[in-house]
Amino acid sequence: MDANPAKEEAARRFGATHFPSSADGVRDVLPTGADHVFECVGHTGLVRTAIDLLDRHGRPSCSG
Repeated sequence: MDANPAKEEAARRFGATHFPSSADGVRDVLPTGADHVFECVGHTGLVRTAIDLLDRHGRPSCSG
């Protein structure tokens, strides 16, 4: 998944299949949360969103 429409083409090359416009859109695709979330920007707000999108056994992977 990638929520940035400008990155859709690159995301598809790496296997992304869903392009929600918000965190709520992600929850529509993964109602119980994600097993893994990768946040590669290092923006604190995105880190918090990534953690919030995990299911209870999920693991974040954040750059910094």
